[in-house]
Amino acid sequence: MPLEEFSLIERFFRPSSTRRSGVVVDVGDDAAVLQAPPGHLMISALSSQNSAEPQLVTVNAADFASQLVAEGRQQLKAKNARPVWATLALCLPEIDEGWLDTFSTHLLQACKECGLQLVGGDTTSGPLNAVLAVHGLVRDEGSVTDQQT
Repeated sequence: MPLEEFSLIERFFRPSSTRRSGVVVDVGDDAAVLQAPPGHLMISALSSQNSAEPQLVTVNAADFASQLVAEGRQQLKAKNARPVWATLALCLPEIDEGWLDTFSTHLLQACKECGLQLVGGDTTSGPLNAVLAVHGLVRDEGSVTDQQT
């Protein structure tokens, strides 16, 4: 019997040892509720990965996850933002528990290494695609610029 969405979320994406303050509602609800500390601006950026491969077994799950987080981290770094939270939209062509285990392990480890807490997201069925929304904080001291990242 295939995993249903909430079972998939609980099994692969809830286990995170990175816990940050400001998280009112996290993984498992339809939307995360986050509170930035006073005197800070929240910086949000998106990173995405997709594959034309029709089956998960042909996609390296560890690299797929690591590249997703690395790109988001770089975008926050370009704005001098301290990484704090992330949400994940994951579209899967099939439920492959081995692939998901590798993907989620590497995703959560990469998030932990750069200080991100996965706080929510969505899973759907279709061609392999992942979008990671990363959120960082900067002190509201005019340190944010309009330059392209």
